[in-house]
This record gives sequence, C-alpha cells and structure tokens, in this order.
Amino acid sequence: MTDQKKIQQKKWTEAIEGYKHHELELMERPKPKPKMIFEYSQTIITFDNLGNTCFLNSVIQAMIHSKQLRNFILSGQYSVDSTIWREFVNIVKTGCQGTIEMSPNALHEAFIYRKKEKEPYACMEPGWQHEQQDAEEAFTLLVNAFHEAILIKGKAFVDPTPCNDSDKRKLIEESIRQLNRDMEINREGGASEISKMFLNQWYERVQCLQCKRKNRKYPFSYHFALPMINTSGNVDIYDLLKNNSRREHMTGEEAYHCEDCCQKCSPKNGALPTEKCTKTDGFKKVGKIFRPADNLVIKFQRFKSSYNPSTGTIDWDKDEKFVDYPLTGLDLTNWVKYPGHPRLVYKLRSIVFHIGSTPHGGHYRAGSLINNRWVILDDSKYSIVGEHQMKKIVNNEAVLLFYEKIEF
Repeated sequence: MTDQKKIQQKKWTEAIEGYKHHELELMERPKPKPKMIFEYSQTIITFDNLGNTCFLNSVIQAMIHSKQLRNFILSGQYSVDSTIWREFVNIVKTGCQGTIEMSPNALHEAFIYRKKEKEPYACMEPGWQHEQQDAEEAFTLLVNAFHEAILIKGKAFVDPTPCNDSDKRKLIEESIRQLNRDMEINREGGASEISKMFLNQWYERVQCLQCKRKNRKYPFSYHFALPMINTSGNVDIYDLLKNNSRREHMTGEEAYHCEDCCQKCSPKNGALPTEKCTKTDGFKKVGKIFRPADNLVIKFQRFKSSYNPSTGTIDWDKDEKFVDYPLTGLDLTNWVKYPGHPRLVYKLRSIVFHIGSTPHGGHYRAGSLINNRWVILDDSKYSIVGEHQMKKIVNNEAVLLFYEKIEF
C-alpha cells in the first residue's frame, strides 16, 4: 500500500470512529508556517490579530506561560483527540522551537465551535464570532475544554491527607464528596491534570438566624473572583480579600431558605415544605479557599451590568480603581480553611490587561514573566519591560492575574 493510500485509509478510520466533520476539516487544513522575528527569548510567541481576537490572544499568552501546564504538555502524557486541545498543544510545542510570530486561526475556530456547542444562547446575533469577547469567559471555556479533553472518566477526586481529628476529617470527606458529585452533575465526569492545576474549591457557611442551624457548602471554580471596594482611594489585593471574606447578612430577596425551619411548617394539599415555608434571615460567610489551586487565577470584578429599560440594552460600568498586587509573595495562608494547611504563597506569572469600558469591547493584552524579565505581549507585538517601567505591569488595567504557587 502506498503512503498516500495509507494516509487516506487513516482518515477514513478516524471518521468511522466518530470524529466530527468540523474537526476533520480543521485537521486537513495546512498549518501556517511560523515567521521568525527578533530572537530575544526562546519562549516569546506573538499572535496575529484575526479581527477582534485580542481577548483570546491574551488568555493564550497567560496560559502558555504557566510552567506547570507547559511541562505537562511537553511530557506528552495525554491524548490529543480534541481539536481545541490539540491546537493549544501545537502552539506550546512550536513556541519551544524559538521566538516566533504565528496565527492562532485553527485554535480560534475550535474556540468558536466549542462556544456554539456549549453556549448557543450567546451565539445568536449575526456576526458574533467576529466580535470582541470577555477574556475571563474565554479562559473558563478553554480550561473546561482542556479538562474534558484529557480527563479520566470515572476517576474520582481523592484526598490522601492524614488527619486524626474527627471533626477535621469530617470536613475533608464532606468536601471531597461534594466535589465528586458536582463534577458529575456538570458532566465533566472525573479528575484530570488540568483540574489539579487550576481548580479551586471554596468553603461557604450559612447560618439561619431563627434556628441557628449552620449549613456548609464547597463550590468549585477555575478562578477567584474578587469584587471591587466602593472607596475613593487606592487599595491593594489584601483589602479585596478582607472585603470578600466578610460576613454577609442575607435578607429580603437574598434571604436564606433554611431546611430545618422549613420542616416545622404545615404544608397543605400535599405540597412540599419548601413550597410552603417562607425564607428566614441568615448570615453567609464566604471567601475562604478550601483547596487552593497550584495555578491561581484571580479576577478583579471591575465590570457591572444593568438593564436599561429605555433602550432595551445592557449598560456597563467599569471600576478603574488602582489595585496594588505583589509580583511575588502573595500570601494567602490566612484565607485557607483546609485543616492544618501549610503556608500558601504565590508568585505572579502572567496578567491580562483591558483598556475600554465593557468586557466585550476595548482591547486586551497580556504581560508575562519570561526568562525572569517581564514582557508585554500585544497581539503580534511585544516589548521588554525595564526595571524602572513596572507601572506597565502593576496598574489599573489588570483584570486577570495568573499566580503560581511557590514550593517551600
């Protein structure tokens, strides 16, 4: 059999095994040849802007400079059946060959296909795929896609940490059960190396003010969202952390529906207690990390949206307050709820910046620590940041911070 026939046979075999037509189309397209540019660092990659794709370019830059993720990709210990994961892997491996400029066209098309599949409600307007999008939403979509691409289905999350204290062991076991249940509910079906790198689990406690019952929850996410503080002066990231972990009084529309108080009511006509009983006031305590990620992504919630009834559109308001954040030594030890957790300190690896008034407009760019020097990565351009130019790295344009845990 000739080489050409072998290649054709392989394509038909893959199609029979269930590859989608869209994925096959992407696989058959020729890869654009990278164009070599000034070779300052062997790990600098720049990306062409394909038309309002700076949001995706900046997120890709931040992710490819995660040391843990890059080393995992170079290990080759995973499958590449997913198009979006395969294209990301190709970018990382190509970047290891030298400083290059390349087009992320194949990854962008795979991103668009994934968004249409997972978020059809957000893809109804004509031409949406050519418009600017939210960088944080893009990161969440990518990390979920990568997780699903390499997860081991049926593999449960486990916690081997020894703990002889029965109360602390109860917290650990309770959190693991909820994490496995939630991952199954979200159809993500198991653990993966991606979830080990980026997934955070939180500790949330609500107390009913009527019966004093306390209820614990352990939600998970791939980023740490920090609301901004309503103050006229500048703040630092620790101010946002303190504000986020305060006790919140739940009342009115936000009142707590206590399960114990609900059981005391007398429903009629066979109605469930939850359908009969009214909500009660409660206190909600949030902001504690139960299981912190090795790669911690912090989001500054600068944007607020509101519906404008006169125009029938969504209005956006952006808080452009300066928030100081450390390049190294971000100490989150006091914000960890996990029993007996050791000191938790992070170093900043990448930042996503935004200029503009809405998350779906304006311009995104990235900053990454490459070979111990900060580099601004702005689509197909890049610039080295000098020692006296750190305002380019720590400023009020930051919306996403990518921190990496320091091992002691």
